[in-house]
Amino acid sequence: MNHSRRLLPLFVLLAAAWAVFPGSARAGLSFDDQPVVVGNSADTAGGAGDAAAAPAAMAPTGFPLRIASYNIAHGRGVKVGGLNEIAKLKNLKAIAALLRREEVDVVGISEISKHDARAKFIDQAKYLANRLDFHHVYAENTERGWGLVTSQGNAVLSRHPIVWSQNHKLWRISDASEQRGCLETLIDLGQGRRLRFLVCHLSTNSTESPRQIEQILALVKASKEPVVLAGDFNLRPTSGGIKALAKEMKDASAGLVTTQAVKGSKESKIDYLFVAGPVTFGVAWTTGVKERLSDHDCLINRFWIGETPAAP
Repeated sequence: MNHSRRLLPLFVLLAAAWAVFPGSARAGLSFDDQPVVVGNSADTAGGAGDAAAAPAAMAPTGFPLRIASYNIAHGRGVKVGGLNEIAKLKNLKAIAALLRREEVDVVGISEISKHDARAKFIDQAKYLANRLDFHHVYAENTERGWGLVTSQGNAVLSRHPIVWSQNHKLWRISDASEQRGCLETLIDLGQGRRLRFLVCHLSTNSTESPRQIEQILALVKASKEPVVLAGDFNLRPTSGGIKALAKEMKDASAGLVTTQAVKGSKESKIDYLFVAGPVTFGVAWTTGVKERLSDHDCLINRFWIGETPAAP
């Protein structure tokens, strides 16, 4: 008999008790909103990021990509606590269908799990990639019960080959704080054009997140390629951390609500898409509200990736 099937009832009970990580974003979300910046518009829905949205004089050039940032809450849906934390296969199927419907080319996923009881022993990144026929990389940042009860990390799914990746563990005050991470990847778009794509999930601790943003900005500044940074930042748009990012990068997702109302929180924005280098972007939109697949919406925009600048 398959040992995973024999142990599943025990692990499910353990997962229900241990499902909510200390310092989880759900334990204390901090939100706000921010005025729209150049290259964006107010909250829109359903694929509003068309090139047609830009003035004719500013017609974008470069390699076209639809890129998304999505905290999928390990496929549990919007309800939290106890057995509600157990992932639902129907949600993973619906998430794949949503990404296919929106014609997403690259997605950075946070709060994704692998081979644990809470995820019903499914490698979630591989499952989604197989349904989309995408390349994928998963990077685990934290686990409980030797990874058999719960695990959590970030993932990148891409229509185009991922030729290199590295996970960066982000700074934390002590081992008692939940480990957060930033997954850095290099995506080959063909014809010598590459994109450096990063997905992160930052701490809810206001002491930790500024240091974590410093780490991420160092990665961005070191890149020779155009950069897109996605993720759940757990920060208000008016926070010091987001302002620090906005000084070095452009926010391709301003003016949007990205989280769904759940107990103990309110709707607002903590998910972002930032760019650096020769990258043009359209009008961002969110989707997934009706499906209630996560307490976060899927944040999407269209991008046009320029060529890597020649070395001086």
